[in-house]
Amino acid sequence: MMIRANHSVIMRAVVALLYMLVAAGRLHSQEGKSVLRGRVEGTVWDSTRAQPLVGSVVQLVNASDRSSSRSATTDQRGRFRFDSLLPGGWIIGALHQRLDSLAIAQITQPVTVKSRGTTKVRLVVPSGGTLSQQVCNTSPLDSTGYLFGTLRRADGDRRPTTGTVRVEWLELLISAESVTRQAASQMGQAAADGTYLVCGVPASAITRVQAWSGPDSTGAFDIEF
Repeated sequence: MMIRANHSVIMRAVVALLYMLVAAGRLHSQEGKSVLRGRVEGTVWDSTRAQPLVGSVVQLVNASDRSSSRSATTDQRGRFRFDSLLPGGWIIGALHQRLDSLAIAQITQPVTVKSRGTTKVRLVVPSGGTLSQQVCNTSPLDSTGYLFGTLRRADGDRRPTTGTVRVEWLELLISAESVTRQAASQMGQAAADGTYLVCGVPASAITRVQAWSGPDSTGAFDIEF
């Protein structure tokens, strides 16, 4: 008996087989990629207080694709973790209200994610001396600190205001004949958003702070550095 094959039926069968092969190849490729994904975990540490930075928002952004990002919040031990990450270069950073009070927006650093296993990262808020060098552009030999804050009006909606902030303290002047005390001070200007920065303040002293905005002024109060 002779059987004649229908050409169109054979072509449809061939196309269907090729489609299944392509689909199987894609699935295998995706499975391979999932195996190659890595993990990043670590901690955020506050050197100025010698303790974990709890509740810090940690952001992870792909260096080659800024639209690919992750976010996590540190636990009570300052820990965070990201799973299923493509290997390669990423940028990691931490945000926290504590950083705002220190006049730094965030702490960031590059990280290379391994194709397998876990990449460890430790984000650290710099020490007081390092912060002074970064914020006030002082030399490593300079031991002074700084005061950063916001000047607000005491009436109405307590909106930020421009003005002048003065920090005063007493210094000991030692000479061959005597030891005397002398008042010293540093000034800073509050910007339109009310933020001010006063550099050159002794890192270990009790200071007196007062501010002015036009004809108005604050009371004088003491801050221990």
